Amino acid sequence: MKKLLILLSATAMICAFSFTAAASDFDFYGSLRFQTFSEDFSKETQDTGKSDTDTKWGTIGTSRIGSKIKLSENITGLFELAVEAVGNDALSVRHFYGEYDFGLGKILIGQTWHPVGIPFGAYSHQVGLNDGGLLNYGLFYSGRDEMIKLTFGGFQLAFIEPHTSSTVISGSDMNTDTSLPQIAAGYSVKYENITLDAVGAYQTYEENNESSGRTHDIDSYVFKLGAKGEFGPFMLGATYGWGENVMQMGSGACIGGGFQGAEYVEASDTLLDADSKGFTIVSAFKATDRLVFEAGYGYNETEVAGVDNDAAAYYLQAAITVADGFVVTPEIGRIDYGDVEGIDEGDMTYFGAKWQINF
Repeated sequence: MKKLLILLSATAMICAFSFTAAASDFDFYGSLRFQTFSEDFSKETQDTGKSDTDTKWGTIGTSRIGSKIKLSENITGLFELAVEAVGNDALSVRHFYGEYDFGLGKILIGQTWHPVGIPFGAYSHQVGLNDGGLLNYGLFYSGRDEMIKLTFGGFQLAFIEPHTSSTVISGSDMNTDTSLPQIAAGYSVKYENITLDAVGAYQTYEENNESSGRTHDIDSYVFKLGAKGEFGPFMLGATYGWGENVMQMGSGACIGGGFQGAEYVEASDTLLDADSKGFTIVSAFKATDRLVFEAGYGYNETEVAGVDNDAAAYYLQAAITVADGFVVTPEIGRIDYGDVEGIDEGDMTYFGAKWQINF
């Protein structure tokens, strides 16, 4: 019944948009992404002290349906829904925005990629870890957010909904105060076969415990640099990023890869900043129009009060185009969870394939 209601809701939304097609041009699309992977976790990762093997077999949450919309030469838009991973059986909004081209530039209003996430998501095509793309291992990632964004050629400036979910001071009467949006700026330029990217973001907000009167300002920032070159059938790309309290920058900035946020020591009423850095290297070889090999490596670490936490990921894949719009990508990879103060955090090895049909 739940799946039927979801299907009916999606159908109703598409029909509602279709009724306005006389005034706007709609270009509908979809991408079904299915994973068949085996994941082998070492004993250090398990509370039982024994290794564990799991199978991932089902739709990936990066599957999507949507439409590009064109009202006029100056007004365009996009809506895109994600088909959540198996077990959630739900749809969620990936992108929903409108954009106005005023000649000198463009203004976008709505939800779309955080500038910290683009264009760096195009560097790695790792399919393991739910279409991971090294986004959580070596590459800062902040997902999609609500924003007002200005674009002037390769330059973009965004004013983004502030993130305050990763609180530091505990307590039921803890309160957060924001006075500014999160601010991000980026620039991308291409010289023949070389692409250069740079982006930075900053956020600040206040946390206070009303009963104790304790107050702390939590400042976060991140910078990322990238370079990618195409040399005949070969591609080589690399990124480097660093930041402070990146967990507070957004829900996706720190998951799984060792990127962390500020920590609070209640006994001394002290706020400890978390300093993070990470890099990725990706290379690819296009053997034919239907076969592309790729290998990638990502590493990051975070230091809080002299304690380091690091992690790394690497993979090897072959993207095979079976037919136009149908790609199967076998991949083998490994996640090294690093160590903390000399204690091994273990690792995970995976192998399998992603099956993707675009329509």
